[in-house]
Amino acid sequence: MFAPLVDTWVHFATTANVEELCLLLSWGYRRRTTYVLPQYLYTNSSSMTTLRFTACHVVPNGLISWKSLKSLFIGDTVLSNDVIQKIFVGAPVLESMELYGCWGFTRLDIGSANLRKLVVGDYWAFWRAENEVALEISAPNLQSLGIFGEIHRNRLRLMNIQSLDDCHLNFEVKTAVEDYDNDFEELRNMVGELLDRLRHVKKLTMGNWCIQVLSISELKGMLSSMPNCKCLILDMYRKCDILGIGGLLLSSLNLETLVINTTSLYGLTSLNKYVFDEDFLENYWSLESRSSKCSLLHLKNVKIVGFTGRHRESELVILLVRFLLEKTGTLEKIIIDARTGMKCPPKKLFELSSKFTQNLTQCSSYVL
Repeated sequence: MFAPLVDTWVHFATTANVEELCLLLSWGYRRRTTYVLPQYLYTNSSSMTTLRFTACHVVPNGLISWKSLKSLFIGDTVLSNDVIQKIFVGAPVLESMELYGCWGFTRLDIGSANLRKLVVGDYWAFWRAENEVALEISAPNLQSLGIFGEIHRNRLRLMNIQSLDDCHLNFEVKTAVEDYDNDFEELRNMVGELLDRLRHVKKLTMGNWCIQVLSISELKGMLSSMPNCKCLILDMYRKCDILGIGGLLLSSLNLETLVINTTSLYGLTSLNKYVFDEDFLENYWSLESRSSKCSLLHLKNVKIVGFTGRHRESELVILLVRFLLEKTGTLEKIIIDARTGMKCPPKKLFELSSKFTQNLTQCSSYVL
């Protein structure tokens, strides 16, 4: 019974020519009730530059006219392909669009020259979908793209993204447990295709699930190439993640900045069941085939974020730093950034610092 009240608020906002409108609502019991956006919101919002709403029913009877809208956030809402297209057409100066927990659409065809930032989080094509569907994103003028959270029973395809400069891939594809082994080949191909489409980006952030897919792919000799990437930001949760990270380093010949996050929120994924040979992991960096290929001629800055001093992390960090110091003569700075509230005794920090300094003769500065 709250809908008439919200209608009154929205009507007042549109007639008062507000520039920012937020309707952060929630679904009713068992998703049976939701607020229906009033029709006048689609056409009587000429002054609105920012719109944020969640758990609303979006059913425009005609065209959408949001001529001044620059920032749009939609959460937990059903959006059809037709509605998405009406938004793109009716918001010609839109610069930023974020979709979290939305479903019902399978394509984002963005022809606008002004939309520079797109974020998609926790996506599924249809509520309780039984068949897998691919989300296709086509955006020739997009500069920043972020894919986060869980993608349920779906695949992801990128097309016409030649202007993309910054990409953040921190998602996990959720599929039926019994089908995971059969589906992994397709998932690996999907991640490989994504990276192939992203060969031109200068900044790439990659979450733990994608890193784990690359780690398993590395065992099979399938490397990914990022020749133009200057900044890599990567999650590292398990020792085997060093395989996926290594594969990216081998192919990122113009890399200048490397950031490793050791406290990933998405560290526990459905791929953790895969077991790697410990001896192979220990000797991975020293294998002659990889040692001769890797030449980080431009790497200047390395930052390791969220360090807690735990034994597992210490092993991973020391292994990675040792390799980096061996493969680059241009390294200027290494920063190991301890997580706030780290409970690591001073003696442990001193031991770690001693291990690092043994190999830091060619690095101009380091901070622990």
